[in-house]
Order: sequence, then C-alpha cells, then structure tokens
Amino acid sequence: MPAAVDTVEVAREVRRSLGFGNEAPLPDLLQVIEEGAGVAVALLELPHKVACAYARKEGRGYIFVNASQDLDAQRFALAHSFGHHVLGHRDTIDAEEDLFGAPKTPAEASANKFSAEFLAPAPAVARSLRSWDLTTAADAARPQTVFRLAKYFGVSPDLASAQLATTPLMRGDDLQRRTLGRDTEEDSATGTVWTPFAIRQDSLALAQQRLPRMPSALQADAMRAYTLGFTPLEMLASALERDEDEMRTWLQANGISAPRDIDGY
Repeated sequence: MPAAVDTVEVAREVRRSLGFGNEAPLPDLLQVIEEGAGVAVALLELPHKVACAYARKEGRGYIFVNASQDLDAQRFALAHSFGHHVLGHRDTIDAEEDLFGAPKTPAEASANKFSAEFLAPAPAVARSLRSWDLTTAADAARPQTVFRLAKYFGVSPDLASAQLATTPLMRGDDLQRRTLGRDTEEDSATGTVWTPFAIRQDSLALAQQRLPRMPSALQADAMRAYTLGFTPLEMLASALERDEDEMRTWLQANGISAPRDIDGY
C-alpha cells in the first residue's frame, strides 16, 4: 500500500460507500461485510494464537475468524481482515500478536488502524460523548465512559480508549460543561453509577450458538473436510492453498504447536 494512503479516511470512505455514515456504530458487522461488501466470512474454532486469516480467490475475498476468541476480539479480527481486503493486501494468516500486540509488518499495522476506525470512527465517538452530555476531557476520560463506549461500539475497552484519544475533546478542545445525564448502574470499582449499552445480538453474536459458521461459498468444502476428519486449521490451510511445510513454518514462527497437539486435536 502506498505510504500516501490515509488508512483512517479509507475506513470512513468504505463505511460511506456501504451506506453508513461515520457518526454511529455499524448495525451488524458480519452482515455489512458479507452481504454489503461481498466478502465471505467463516467462523471456526482455530488454535490458540491464530486470530484470523484472509484470502482472495478468483476476485472474491474470504475471511476466517477464530471463534474461540472473545466477541469483541472477533469483531476486531473480522474488521482487520476486511482491512486487508480493502487495502489490497496479499493472503495472510494473522497471529493474535499482530492484532492485539505489536504488529510485525506495516500491512498489519494499517489493517489494525483500518479496523479501529471502521468499528468506532472518531466522529461517532465524539457524537456519543456529546449525546451523553460529556463535554470535558475529565468527563470523557473516566473509566466508566470508556466502558460505555466499548459496549456501545462492540469493541474492547483498549480500542475504545484509543479511539477516544483521537477526538477533538481529548485533544484539548474542552467544551462548556453541562449536567450529566441520569445513569443507573453502579461501577463496583469506583462506586459511580451509569447505564452501559448492552452488546447488540447481531449476526456475529448469534453465530456463536452454531459453530462452525461457514459461508455458502465454502459449505461444501467444510462438510467434506469434517467428514474426512480434518482439523479446522487443516481446513483453513486448504482454503488458503498453503502446503504443509509452509503451514508448519508459519506455526513454528508464531510459537504454535502442531495442529493435532492443540486443544485436543
């Protein structure tokens, strides 16, 4: 990807092109990516340390997300892989460290940046603060505000905090303080009360009840793989057209045991 590309603006433009602005959470992330953008999404219980993977075949994108992760991690992984698709990156298998630690390459860093802005655009975070009558940096920086944002956007508190830091309010534009709205749930750590938003039961959340979740484009291959006794990781390797030696090298480089030694496989 050329250095001149503004990944944040790309994420915002993609949201606009899909029919959504940048001032509210996406209504259903899985549906937006699969039905709106035409990228097939599979949810599999992959081995520990594998976050997600992306491949492009015959012009179509395929995303594989590790359904063993927490739901907010799955959302970030899904948007991260979608970032690979949008930004024209090559096929890749992503370790958890690339998403939730220190990314190893510029492509991983840019996919992370895309994911954050796609899930919780800074304008949407700023709008939320205004609608909740949080008009000073001190109000916005409270832990309960970060938690509320995380629940509202379906992301982790760390991502909510990072996106909060990009808003004009946190950059020093301290607005006139007004009375806070009435909140009604207690924070056990601080004694403060507020009403957090519940994570919406979108398609990704509902899919956790029936795993693995395979898109129609891969269902036949998935059934054949399970009939033959393949592990999810072997199925993923087949879908990505990686040979056994290449997969073994990647696993070793990321500190992951052989597939059949993981989680009882």
